[in-house]
Amino acid sequence: MSEHDGDGAVDTKATQAASPEPRRAERVVTDPVELIENLVHDAPAPRPARAEHAPAIVPRRRPLASASLTASVFGLSMSLFMPWAMPVSIVGTILAIIALRRTWEQRAIAWWGFGFGLAGVSYSSFWIGWILNQLAAASA
Repeated sequence: MSEHDGDGAVDTKATQAASPEPRRAERVVTDPVELIENLVHDAPAPRPARAEHAPAIVPRRRPLASASLTASVFGLSMSLFMPWAMPVSIVGTILAIIALRRTWEQRAIAWWGFGFGLAGVSYSSFWIGWILNQLAAASA
């Protein structure tokens, strides 16, 4: 029970007497050695030791079978009309050979890329032979 003045203000002595726990004066640590000891005792627990073996980094597998099929189909379709697509067919064939040597590649797609690449190289070779034959006939 607090005592009120006529102004409506609460008497602080009565409130302090009514509170169950008294206020404690906290001591501020100024001694450096005592401050460090307090900090050491309040420190978090040390981390557990790491495992001796770090996880191995797995290299990223890049699929070459689909790239070989794409290059070979493009080279074959372009070699039907002109011989200048032969390098694309050769790249598709080489990628297919590399993909067939890998164990995780899709072998069926790599075989299709290999076949289309060889077909593109053969069509381009036909065009190059035909052009050289026409040039020889024109110069004679």
